[in-house]
Amino acid sequence: MELTKIVTVGEHQYAIHKMDPMRQFHVSRRLAPMLAGMGITASQLKGLGSGQVDVGELMELLGPIVMTMSTMDDANMDFILWTCLGYVKRLEGERQQPIVTRGADGKSAIQYSDIDMVQMLLLTFEVCRHNLAGFMPGLSGLISSRASSATETMGPTSSSSE
Repeated sequence: MELTKIVTVGEHQYAIHKMDPMRQFHVSRRLAPMLAGMGITASQLKGLGSGQVDVGELMELLGPIVMTMSTMDDANMDFILWTCLGYVKRLEGERQQPIVTRGADGKSAIQYSDIDMVQMLLLTFEVCRHNLAGFMPGLSGLISSRASSATETMGPTSSSSE
């Protein structure tokens, strides 16, 4: 697996970096209840990964994800989001700028005001797909399909490797 992957979300390119194995483990164990609670079958995962799911079926599959996310406590969701976003850098010319900053109070914040909630989630999904696909094989196809469906209304998302 490549160490850095370049993706486009909205109008910007981002570098998705590789997590160390302990971070991968801790993020994946917090994601496990969400993935298990979705009730998605293996054949549905294959269809999602291949793009062979219609919009109605996709919307039906999104329901369990939203419900499972709503039952996760804030601490686990924050851990997943902040950890994943910490491995994202925005490409600005030849430079890569972290999208997350940490204030003097120790709290994390998103550095760019143009990153909205959907883009934040798409970047989180890209980090999970890049880092956890080998650990959770169904995750790659699931996230890929979710991200491309969500960006149909938000703008193009594309991936390439460096």
